[in-house]
Amino acid sequence: MAAMERQMRRAEDFLRRFEKNSQDEGASELLTQFGEEFLAGGPEGARVLRREMFAAALPRRRQIFREMGLRSSELAGMEILPLDARYTLARTQWRMMFERGTETVASSFLLEDAADGLRIILYLSHQNLLSSFKGRGAGGGT
Repeated sequence: MAAMERQMRRAEDFLRRFEKNSQDEGASELLTQFGEEFLAGGPEGARVLRREMFAAALPRRRQIFREMGLRSSELAGMEILPLDARYTLARTQWRMMFERGTETVASSFLLEDAADGLRIILYLSHQNLLSSFKGRGAGGGT
């Protein structure tokens, strides 16, 4: 039981760092939390990404969310389920504050306990974020 509790605490600490790192414009710490390759999925399908591809796309993704009026986001809840000694599933809820209201979205992460610490090997968004957030910015849809 102690090993499972320790695994759950490590996953919770990892997600709290992920929340903090997600707000950092530099993103270097955020990127280290992902595996060299990981599966990114959502309602529109799934694909394997290399960390460098994600790093190249991240500034544009952040710009799009800013244009949609995103001001901040915070980890609003998590459910952590150790699958075995190496893998942990984390189901999360995020509160996203926009110029025009607040949205709560869900995502799941499969974390691998690699030699150098936990890494995200699956990121699953449970909704299409871009279409969900249209109209939240000051421009009413830009």
